[in-house]
Amino acid sequence: MTRVSYKDSAGSWHQIDETTMEELDHLSGSVSWEDDTNSCPTHYYLRRHKIVVYPLPTVAVASGFRIDFIQRPDSMSADDSIPYNGISRLYPFHHMLTFWVARLCQIDEGRFDKAGNLLMEFEKKVNELKKFLSIRIEQRRIINVYETNRKSLHNSRSFNSNPYER
Repeated sequence: MTRVSYKDSAGSWHQIDETTMEELDHLSGSVSWEDDTNSCPTHYYLRRHKIVVYPLPTVAVASGFRIDFIQRPDSMSADDSIPYNGISRLYPFHHMLTFWVARLCQIDEGRFDKAGNLLMEFEKKVNELKKFLSIRIEQRRIINVYETNRKSLHNSRSFNSNPYER
């Protein structure tokens, strides 16, 4: 995980710090810290496969939590493994991995000029992938702004069976 945040009732995001159970034992001077409460969490820690916040919020954090993380890719150890965790939008970029593998083979054979050419091809494909992903992110931002504006417009006018009547 790279960041954990919660959204307050005013709509502002607040990042909470990662900690460990041992650090909380040390900070509180006892092991009874698990019963501590506060209006908003200040820390989080991992317990098995769960994210636990500390202290326990005394009010509902209804606006939500956001967890930013880096997804681990598939190991690509079987014949039927699909690159990029099988995300179909990324299928056109599967072949770029072969440039990297071929480059490593050329280095093993001492063909550094060919390895350099394959590296340039790989970097070109990486740049195409970055451009593709940045366009997707921008499209998502535009959709989110549109949805937010549409919801606020809908919420700001009184309900009417004909939305064109005022």
